[in-house]
Formats: sequence, C-alpha cells, structure tokens
Amino acid sequence: MRLQKCNLDADVILAAPVLRNKPPFYWKNARDKEFIPVSLYLLYHNADYCSPEKAPKYLSDPERKLFSYFGIVLNALLSCFVESKELLDEIEHYEELDYTPIKRAKGKKWDENASKLQGRAFKLFILELLSVLDLLSELVALLLPGIVGGLKLGSSMYSYLDIWLSSPLKTTSSIIEPKEHYAEKLHDALNNEKIKDSSETDWYDLLRLYRNKLAHLGVPSIRKLVFHDSEGNFYKFIPKSWPFLWEKDLKFSGESIVDEDKLGPDYFEKILIHEDIVSFCKNCRLKIFSYINAGLTVLNEAYKNLKDMPLNSLALKHLEGNERNFNFKHFANSL
Repeated sequence: MRLQKCNLDADVILAAPVLRNKPPFYWKNARDKEFIPVSLYLLYHNADYCSPEKAPKYLSDPERKLFSYFGIVLNALLSCFVESKELLDEIEHYEELDYTPIKRAKGKKWDENASKLQGRAFKLFILELLSVLDLLSELVALLLPGIVGGLKLGSSMYSYLDIWLSSPLKTTSSIIEPKEHYAEKLHDALNNEKIKDSSETDWYDLLRLYRNKLAHLGVPSIRKLVFHDSEGNFYKFIPKSWPFLWEKDLKFSGESIVDEDKLGPDYFEKILIHEDIVSFCKNCRLKIFSYINAGLTVLNEAYKNLKDMPLNSLALKHLEGNERNFNFKHFANSL
C-alpha cells in the first residue's frame, strides 16, 4: 500500500492515550514479573509515566522534544529487558529440543530446526542486551550532558561511557555543580558493579565483539563446540576469541599428527567461555540487569533533584544536532 492511497486528511492522530495518570498494563506486568530493574520502573513512575503535560522544567523545551525522547528511551529499555527475557526462554527451550548422540542412540526425538532457531534467538538476545547499555548512555547524555566525553543525546554509545568509567574523575572546581555530584555517584555505582570478580574481566568487550559479528556477519560467525558430562548430558560452549577457526588443526593423510596436548583441557579452557551457552546467557542478563539497576538508581535521584532546574539546553542542542531527514520515498516497484 502506498501512502498516497490512504486518507491523509487527519486532524489528530493517536497511537495511545496522550495523558497518563497510571502506568500502562505492560509496565505493571514487567514490574510484577521482575522482567525489569526496580529502578527503571521507579524512574518511569517519578516521571509521571512520561505524560506530556507533566514534563519538568529541566526537560520542557517549547516543542516537547526532550521529554518525548525521554519517554522513548524508557520504553525502549522496557522493551529490551522484556524481549531479552523472552529470548532467554527460547534459547533454553531450543537447547532441550536440539540433537544429541544420546537421543539418537535411545531413539528419542529431536527438532532438526532447534539449532537454527536457538542461534537466531541468541543473536537477538545479544543485540537486545547491548542496546540496553546504549540506552543507559542515552539517559546519561540526557540528564547529565557534557559530563562524558563523546556522549551526545540521540547518538550515544556505551563505549564512551565505558572509557569514562575506566579513568578516575577529575574535579575542575572546588564548587561541585549538581550534575557533577551525580556524575561522581554514577561513576562509583557503575564501577562497583562492573567487575565483581577477575573471571568477569572483558565481559563488555566480548559482548561488543559478539554484537558486531552477529549483526554484520550473522549467526555462523560465532561457532560452538559441544562437550558432554559424565552422565551423557551435552552442552554447547562458545569461544572467547575471534575468529575461531578449528579447521587450522585439521590434518590430512601424509601430514604430521597434531600435538595431542594442544587439544587437551588447557587448550579448550583458553579459547572457550567456561560456562555453557544457556548458563552464559542467563548470567549475562543478570549481570547487565544489576549493572543497569545500579546506574538507574543514581539517575533516578538525579532526575528528582534536577527536574526543577532551568531548561537543559545542552541536551536539546545535541538532540537537534542529531536530527536527520532523508529523500527516500518508496522503492520503484511498490504498489
């Protein structure tokens, strides 16, 4: 259907009620089922459910851009957390349905599409979780603009926030402004959650690599190895290095046999994550869940104490600077 074939003479276009004095059902469901961090719901609640007429002075530009965008980011965080939970359930479900030699030996059924569907769910799962980190960065750029180098509302990436967290804060004045105060609290809160144990080192860099390879090269770019335990249960493990090219260890007739020690436990512990893919996904979501909860707890406090301050003109400038419009109308063969 082409746009011009629709009735475009509309006085008002509504996708949902404009004014809200209570949260929509999907926000309450996500809160009650613990799909989202408590701090996310509290921020949404303290923002009066992002009802347009409740925009605080700090986010009240004439065209309501800042508060509208604030609502988009909060709803996007809700969506990413809910969808990542649903995708996690799919990953676990398809693991149970996938082929194993034991199932074949015992004459049990398996779903020949399970591996493909699990790979698809894993790709979307990683994309959703990395989006959560970028959305956190958008909130920092909105509420604390100018604090983190490189962060500009409308195009924020978590990598800038990660660099900021890796360095100690520098105080430029003896008088600490409100934004600087909450920047210090955010810096401490996120760093306290970022690495709980040396085994978690590089978790963000690994996830970012997964996200980039899955988005640009697809599911086959992240290869898996399968091992079983003493009871015959099979588990998939994914690499912590890229590219993982097992073909380099293939030996053909007439070639020297590969060193047996090279393919022993030490080798696999070096190249693979030390928990199976289902366990990895569960703990990955828990990690980001607690990490975001820590950050949003500070940003919620910042929102309550900054909302009556003068208009956040720097964030508005950044958002307007990222506005884009394209000349595309339709594909040539559209009807």
